[in-house]
Amino acid sequence: MYHSIKHYEVTTSTKIIAQNGKISILERRAAMANDTEENIVKRTCQELGISQAELGRQLDVPASTVGTWASGKIPKMAEVALELMLENKKKDEILQSIKKAQEMIARI
Repeated sequence: MYHSIKHYEVTTSTKIIAQNGKISILERRAAMANDTEENIVKRTCQELGISQAELGRQLDVPASTVGTWASGKIPKMAEVALELMLENKKKDEILQSIKKAQEMIARI
């Protein structure tokens, strides 16, 4: 019997699978901070050029909470928020490139 399976990527850490009318959500958590993989808190601060204290202000959480997340104990919701911040930065960079290209074309 053939079963139709469809996969949908929602974010880099979540996949939805639809099979026979049932929907399953799979979460692929990033590895906790270790020597080979940088923690998402540290990566977010580095890519946005902000401190952990500033990240806490932007997310409306105490700096001590961000420090706990940086040590590897990060709730899923916080991880998603940080992933969205990084994704937003990348999209802003793309948008700026498109605007510059449009300006260059307009001058021609």
